[in-house]
Amino acid sequence: MVYFIITWTCLTIVLFLVGINLLRICKADCFDRRGDRALAAIWLGIVAVSLLWLTLSLVLPLSPLIGWGVAIDLAILSLVSKQTRSEIVAYKSIISPSFILGFFTLELLVAILTTQQIVWFDTGLYHLGSIQWLSKFGAVYGVALINPKFGFTSSWFAFSAPLIPEFIGNRVGAIANGFVFLIALIHWIITLTRILKNQARLPDWFYLVYAGILILVYFVTTFTGAPILISFSADVAVNFLIGIIAWTILSIFPKNSVSIAFISPRIIPLIIACGTVAIKLSALPLLPGTLLFYAGVKPVKFKRLFWGIAVIILLLLPVTLVGIKTAACPLYPSKFMCLDLPWSVPAEITQEEAGEIKFLGELAQEKSPIPQFILPYWNLLDDNEFKLIILLLALSLIFSGLIRKNSSGEQWLILIGLCGMAFIITQSPLLRFGIGYFILIPCLFIAGVGQVLLAKIQPIINQKLSRVQLSRYEKIVPLVALSIAVAIAVQNDVKSRWLLPAELPSVQVIKAKVNDVEYAYPANWTVRCWKYPLPCAHVPVHNVKLRDPERGIGAGFVNTN
Repeated sequence: MVYFIITWTCLTIVLFLVGINLLRICKADCFDRRGDRALAAIWLGIVAVSLLWLTLSLVLPLSPLIGWGVAIDLAILSLVSKQTRSEIVAYKSIISPSFILGFFTLELLVAILTTQQIVWFDTGLYHLGSIQWLSKFGAVYGVALINPKFGFTSSWFAFSAPLIPEFIGNRVGAIANGFVFLIALIHWIITLTRILKNQARLPDWFYLVYAGILILVYFVTTFTGAPILISFSADVAVNFLIGIIAWTILSIFPKNSVSIAFISPRIIPLIIACGTVAIKLSALPLLPGTLLFYAGVKPVKFKRLFWGIAVIILLLLPVTLVGIKTAACPLYPSKFMCLDLPWSVPAEITQEEAGEIKFLGELAQEKSPIPQFILPYWNLLDDNEFKLIILLLALSLIFSGLIRKNSSGEQWLILIGLCGMAFIITQSPLLRFGIGYFILIPCLFIAGVGQVLLAKIQPIINQKLSRVQLSRYEKIVPLVALSIAVAIAVQNDVKSRWLLPAELPSVQVIKAKVNDVEYAYPANWTVRCWKYPLPCAHVPVHNVKLRDPERGIGAGFVNTN
């Protein structure tokens, strides 16, 4: 737990410095409350550093020394601006002993929860393997030939790699997901406090409901057989960021009109959306809504639309380049724009991986809801992702025709929710891939109702709960929470995790060799590689050899078929 707390504290400081400078560049005066501004900075810092580390993996390994070194350099660079320095100095007034105690207590509670042993199947199957490759070698040519799932590009694995030093061995915990959960929890507590003080706005109400549902779901599932929070699954980060994008839109909209200027607060949701897509492609439905929000509609400002598309292409370029390097496909496992390279993954394997998720190609069947006169043209589009892009653009254009110039920011959330639900339903994957889309619109409705109801009963609450009493509770609650955390921490099953997380599950492997590649694979298919030394495949591999035998596995692999 000590390792988690130290890492999270350092990470919070670095991400805050990076994010606060980005807010300054984006002229985001709409975040006028210090709490909102600090949280927006940290969330923005998460996606920015994730993308930065993913880009860095193209040329360098993401070791803790390199990853942290680059991030700290970027944070120091942020201090060059006098305006940024002045803003950071202003935060000194809120750094009190009670604040530090509360922050430390929350870190301790979340660390107790997330340092438990990881048992999530996919983390053993390929999450930790991908993180190991990135940490030791960066993005590796043809690594998907060892395990097809290593071809899945995620900036979340890049974000996690520098956080796992070699000296901890198999004592690996859910440090990345735990950090996101920590920030989401802090954000939720701040919004709850504002509601109790009658200082809440619509974005606060929305986040309270949205994040409250996710926090409860992820907390409860840690005590079941499917503790996704205690893993390196990117779904956790994606679902929280869906809500953060909605929160930023609601925060920005009433205070910012659409101008022709390229840099404006409206670019923030688009940047976060691109960063979320880099974490996982299930976030693609975020792009149409955030792009149109940035560009403005009726009339559409085509210059801003052009710049918005340019931002998307630029920020997602590292994702496509890593995909090409690892599997010769920019959107692996999709065959869309795949290249014929020496390290290309065999077509049947790519098809098998893609088959695990049902894309929009299924819509062209006899029972398709698409009108029959459109089907012949729809079937001409062989690439499922191209169909997906067309469908999302169509939904966006239809929605943009209905929206009014002076409409409220709530309608953008409805667009994102509709696009997201359409995406998830048509692919028929697990709900965990995009639960955020499904609760987005209901949470918006509940937030609006809650805001109205509280306005009516607030006088009664004020009579029963004075500001003096609330201030007293603010001092007592952290002490009570700390007492609870300490009581849990001294339990026998938690003592072993005081310094480092629980050990990963053990694995028995069979060592094998194909051509000049020496590797291992689990002796039992129900057991995964976890953090076994590289290269470790999930099953025996064939038709693969080293790309450059003199440089070893770090130089990559090629297909001999």
